[in-house]
Amino acid sequence: MEILNRIPTFRPEDNVTGCCPVFHPDQWDGKVFDFSEMHFMQAPMKTLFHIPLSMNKVMTKAQKAIVAANAAFEDKYLILSEDLGLFHATHHFLVKSPVEGYQSSSIPGHYRAKVLDGPFSQIPTWIEELQKSQEKPLERLFAFYTTCPHCAKFYGHNYVVLFSKIV
Repeated sequence: MEILNRIPTFRPEDNVTGCCPVFHPDQWDGKVFDFSEMHFMQAPMKTLFHIPLSMNKVMTKAQKAIVAANAAFEDKYLILSEDLGLFHATHHFLVKSPVEGYQSSSIPGHYRAKVLDGPFSQIPTWIEELQKSQEKPLERLFAFYTTCPHCAKFYGHNYVVLFSKIV
């Protein structure tokens, strides 16, 4: 099993909308990633029974802070969303350096990626199917929402990558 310690990059021509680049599922699906050496910043978010509240506001504020800190990568991005219970979640943004006003985080371990395509309402079903395909209970799970709703509509795909911890 090959373990990747870096994530796929995108090419300038992938950025068709000026917002979210074209997502290439074949570069992610079924791959195992080691996030241990990557640096993340955390942006907490309130939820109501797992439903995000003010997600757009949290994402916009975090992205502005990353840009202001010159901590964004030019050719890649990764936001790992982690549901922490009925009333809160955390988004882990891949960054080059610490961002003032946000807590830094690391994500140790190896994670298998599963790419899915469909409405966000399918996520509980996808998680259930992922759990059934595992030999043991899911230890930790992240979701990577690859595009914003506007870009998903433009591209005709709403790809979501689920990362399940395997080591």
